[in-house]
Amino acid sequence: MESKTYNGSCHCKANTFKVTVSPPLEDGHEVNDCNCSICTTNGYRLAIVSDDSVTWEKGGLDTLKKYKFGSRNLSHYFCPECGTSLAAGGSLGGVSKIGISIRALEGVDVSKLKLKPFDGKAM
Repeated sequence: MESKTYNGSCHCKANTFKVTVSPPLEDGHEVNDCNCSICTTNGYRLAIVSDDSVTWEKGGLDTLKKYKFGSRNLSHYFCPECGTSLAAGGSLGGVSKIGISIRALEGVDVSKLKLKPFDGKAM
């Protein structure tokens, strides 16, 4: 299956990364449009990928602030310097995945993506 690698970062560039998505976002990769309170507040739209699809070039999950709420199954990660929301991750059903905020990726037109409603309120 075709894939594409995107460059991403927080606003202040303290955290930079590459993420490989298959299929590419522009070619139909479904992007989660979650209705939970944190995703709605931050405008998250998440591309769900395997943990090994993300390569941190500067910073990383261990340097980001982590926030958990509700069932506390997922962590939401943001830059402690500029506050940019970058990711959400954790283990659901024994599978470890990470959701990358597509708003942190370079050159992605959010209006052209395939959104998949996700009922995070129910978690």
